[in-house]
Amino acid sequence: MSPTLSNVYKYSSPRQISSQQENYPLSPRSLPRRSELIDMTETIRQAAMHRAMGGRVKICTFCKTNGESEQIYSSHALKDANGNVICPILKNYSCPECGASGEKTHTKKYCPKLQKRLRHEMLKNIASP
Repeated sequence: MSPTLSNVYKYSSPRQISSQQENYPLSPRSLPRRSELIDMTETIRQAAMHRAMGGRVKICTFCKTNGESEQIYSSHALKDANGNVICPILKNYSCPECGASGEKTHTKKYCPKLQKRLRHEMLKNIASP
């Protein structure tokens, strides 16, 4: 079965996609940016209006780190004041470890379930003679 873009994105963290080149017939250069899979028109329009009215420029570190254009990463923030994810690109992602998505989504690197398991394994290894 040949993988589709949705399968590649569904099971891959943003940085893993390019490292999986040998596993998939798709090269990293042939994969669209995540923002190309989501309509960002309204988000960009609202950000432009906000800046035109003298508002602060918001920066999404997730989008900036993953190579999105300045127009995309400066159109929104990563999280709101309550810690909920508001990045439309990250909200579309589902953690492969715990399945978290939407406002509570995170990448595998920040998965609390994975971090807890790794901590437990590390302590177990330290305690074993």
